[in-house]
Amino acid sequence: MSTLAPRCYPKHTLPDQDIVDYFRTALSLRPKYNLYKIFAQSGIIPSKTKTYSVKQLQDALVKGTGFQGSLLCTKGDDGKSYLSETWIYLTAKPNFKFQSQAPVPAPYTASCNATTVYYLPVA
Repeated sequence: MSTLAPRCYPKHTLPDQDIVDYFRTALSLRPKYNLYKIFAQSGIIPSKTKTYSVKQLQDALVKGTGFQGSLLCTKGDDGKSYLSETWIYLTAKPNFKFQSQAPVPAPYTASCNATTVYYLPVA
């Protein structure tokens, strides 16, 4: 899987180097786009008892990144909705080093159909 055409890499490049570079860059961006910190700065803290609205979560992402991300929720056996994934989207300067990353609008914003969702602590 790659968002680049490997032919953009020099001929002497190792096989699948585009994939390695992609994930290396993704991991290096985690401190800059730390979603736990972004949520916490808006008062959204993981909890087993407190719920948050999808709007609160989206507003926190806009405040922290400039754009809405995509929120994915799952429904538990108890019928409650739980935040399971948060995605943000970045564009990269078209070169083989994934430089000049910047947030961009999400192609879709949420699969959370609930009014409120739980944002659970990591076990």
